[in-house]
Amino acid sequence: MVRFVDRYPGATNLGISPILAWNFWALMADNLWSYSRGGGVMETEPNQDRSPDDRFVQLFAQSQLRLRAYIFSLVRDCTHADDVLQEASIALWKKRATFDPTRDFFRWACGVALIEVLRFRRMAATDKLQFDEALINTLAEEYLEHADDNDRRRTALPDCMKKLSEQDRWLLSARYSSEITVAQIAEQLGRPLSTVYSSLVRIRESLYRCVELAIARDAHPTSGSK
Repeated sequence: MVRFVDRYPGATNLGISPILAWNFWALMADNLWSYSRGGGVMETEPNQDRSPDDRFVQLFAQSQLRLRAYIFSLVRDCTHADDVLQEASIALWKKRATFDPTRDFFRWACGVALIEVLRFRRMAATDKLQFDEALINTLAEEYLEHADDNDRRRTALPDCMKKLSEQDRWLLSARYSSEITVAQIAEQLGRPLSTVYSSLVRIRESLYRCVELAIARDAHPTSGSK
């Protein structure tokens, strides 16, 4: 079992917890994966005149991108995240009659999705780097505790991506939007594996700082103009 902190050494450089680093890298990777496949689901305003089932579909459509990012933060594999999202979608539809409209739909959906994540892990528990269920539950709790911050980070990410050099964007896309490994990227570029890993750490740290600065500016819009 690889220690959780060892998976994200860049967290120390940024002065953040490994769990926060995990969630941010997951948002970044999910953003790249979704963008490479044509974006996501258009969000619409709820229409109170619709039937309960129609409103449920609307709420799900509005939360689908956030829900996928949540699932991805727990499974850290784009294909697996899509598989779990599909199963969670089915489970949510079956449970729609139990949803309390006064509750937060996203948090309720995440509770259902977590059950599907744990079921998926039990069925496919072959990855030596899999974390135990206690840590998965901790990650899930932390993600929801900072859900609003994660939404702001997801919103800020595209603009920060645009500020990267073309080479850095290509490297991130190759790493997170395709099925090739870091070793294959290093071979394709003719660089040592350690150099590619160092470049990815540098890019992720740069993105994190850019995103946090953007959030801070949005929170205090007048301070950036002085």
